[in-house]
Amino acid sequence: MGSSLIADHVDQNTSLTEISSFEEFRAYVVANRAEIERKLVLTLMSILIREAWYYYKEKRGI
Repeated sequence: MGSSLIADHVDQNTSLTEISSFEEFRAYVVANRAEIERKLVLTLMSILIREAWYYYKEKRGI
C-alpha cells in the first residue's frame, strides 16, 4: 500500500488494533502526535513529582 493510501487510511480515529504494518503505525504516530506528546509529558511530570515527593520525605525524615 502506498504512503498516501496509508495516510488516508490511518487517522486520529484509528485504533491500535487496526494497525497491521510499520507504515500504518508510523502514520498513526504522525496523526496522533499531539496527543502522544501530551500523554508523554503528563507521564513524565507524574514521575518527576512522585520522585520529588519521595526525596522530600526522605530528607525531612517523614
